[in-house]
Amino acid sequence: PRVIGLKDAAPLLFTGDKINAKKALELGLVDQLTEKTGLISTACCYILQQKRINDVSSKTALLWKKAKNFLGMTQFTRNQALERIESRISQRVFDNYCAGETLMNALKQAEFKDGLVAERAGLCNLFYSEQSRVLRHLECTAREMKW
Repeated sequence: PRVIGLKDAAPLLFTGDKINAKKALELGLVDQLTEKTGLISTACCYILQQKRINDVSSKTALLWKKAKNFLGMTQFTRNQALERIESRISQRVFDNYCAGETLMNALKQAEFKDGLVAERAGLCNLFYSEQSRVLRHLECTAREMKW
């Protein structure tokens, strides 16, 4: 939500729905798309052109603008939006899984940097949790074997 806004981020975060590359570009989740044939050379050129994340660039400026829009809501409006999201997804996501609650806690962080820290910590905790291990095992066993 700090990059693409709460409205666009919530469905991705809480449903796990996939989006195609064009939609990711449109939302600002990726910087550019390229064809398979020139992937490595395009990636190398792109990396060489990039500045450090702390340097001011148009991409960084856009990111901060979106973050300020998210944080610029009045606390009341922000809390209303978060409560609405939480109530809409709570039955589907929170029932038996800890990921939904972790995501909501990260969304509630008011400051951009604090939110990023909370998101990273939450993701690490979720990834190494017992629930994650069991769900990965279930996913692998549910796959059809291809010989």
